[in-house]
Amino acid sequence: IVYQGMEIINSKNHCYRADQNLGRGQSGMVFKVTLLSSDKQEMGEYALKVSNSDLPSVKRIEYECKVLEFVC
Repeated sequence: IVYQGMEIINSKNHCYRADQNLGRGQSGMVFKVTLLSSDKQEMGEYALKVSNSDLPSVKRIEYECKVLEFVC
């Protein structure tokens, strides 16, 4: 579960602040986030998908990643 204002740290130790919930789908939620530096300075805005961990959701996310790699 992610709440507005919450800080999220990924596996590479990057820290993001959840600024706004942009939407919800079958596989999870999408947030507008701000990347923060180690001293909490704002470094950029991104969209971050927080997915459910059940197998069907993981499969959908894997497929979505493949599509995005192809498109981008």
